[in-house]
Order: sequence, then structure tokens, then C-alpha cells
Amino acid sequence: MSKQTLDWFKEQEMSQVVCVLPNGDEKLIDIMSEKDAKYYFEMQDRGYLFRRKVVIHRAVESSCQSCEG
Repeated sequence: MSKQTLDWFKEQEMSQVVCVLPNGDEKLIDIMSEKDAKYYFEMQDRGYLFRRKVVIHRAVESSCQSCEG
């Protein structure tokens, strides 16, 4: 996994990403502002890595109430 750019972190604002700690553990973090983006970007110099959180969208069964009679 390679280092992310500052722009990548800014694009992730208002979402969660996966932080891979130096010991290999993973943790979900929230990037809520440009300040957070810069902070996490700089953490890469200390051995932390980041990747997008995989979001699986599941189709919801939908039906029209008025069609059910």
C-alpha cells in the first residue's frame, strides 16, 4: 500500500477511511474537516497507512404501498 496524497485525504472529507496502524491493526477513522485531512496525511510519515473503506450497497426490496391494494 502506498502513501496517499493530501488531495486524496481532502476528497475523503465527511467520510470514513481505514487506518492501518504500524503494527498492522486496522481502525476506522472519520475525516470531518480539512484540518483532519492534513493531520492524517502527516501521520503517514510515522508509519500509518490509509485506504478507502469498502462500502457494499445492498438492494432493498421496495414496493409501492398504493399498488399493494
